[in-house]
Amino acid sequence: MIAALDLGNSRAKLFYVGRPQPTVFSYGNSWPGALLRELDDARGDLPIRLGISSVNPAAYDALAAAWPQDSEDEMIEARRLLVLHSPINFGSVTGMGDDRKLGLIGALIVGPPPLITVDCGTAITINTVDAGAVCRGGAIMPGFDTQLRALHDYTGQLPRLNAQNINLWQGATTEQAMLVGVIRGTSGAVASICRRIQASMPAAPTIFITGGGAELLYAQLQEHQLKTRLLPDLVGAGLLALLQASTR
Repeated sequence: MIAALDLGNSRAKLFYVGRPQPTVFSYGNSWPGALLRELDDARGDLPIRLGISSVNPAAYDALAAAWPQDSEDEMIEARRLLVLHSPINFGSVTGMGDDRKLGLIGALIVGPPPLITVDCGTAITINTVDAGAVCRGGAIMPGFDTQLRALHDYTGQLPRLNAQNINLWQGATTEQAMLVGVIRGTSGAVASICRRIQASMPAAPTIFITGGGAELLYAQLQEHQLKTRLLPDLVGAGLLALLQASTR
């Protein structure tokens, strides 16, 4: 059987074919053992081929250390699969992370190019594929919670807030003003960049919103009258697609 593991900065998500929702693991001392037990329960009598996408080297190292040395199961990194089986040409870009590439591949399963993915997590990335399935790059900015944490950590009096939806355009309290600045400002930046990308292409690309903060960003983008689709787990979908392609 095949499974896909997305090791993010704040949590790990495990995907199986045919299951709409991933199993989520919060990082802690025992998370690799919990994940291995989950795989044992899911496998039945079958060996597992686990594809891994990671932006978190420490989490990857913790899992590799816990992986049984005599296991018949296989761990395969996304970068190997991307070299051999990618349906998108990434030759025009350098340094793009595997998670950004996998999100684009996940979107390509849902709809034809051209397309844009906006992956909203610790960082927000905007990623573009043209009508010929060639990646044209994109943009990277701090995510909602990253900005709110920085405002608290790098000032003497601003409180620590969590990202949340806000319907105001100006805040009467410090907390409201912070949320207006971060949530509205970031959403406006995303909308502006996506519009510029759309205007630069012969056919307007579909915009897919994904990632842990996808619902919040999706709600905010409705104010900007952008046609978007909400699909929170495109990275996992893209990795599963590559795993399936590699086993045919």
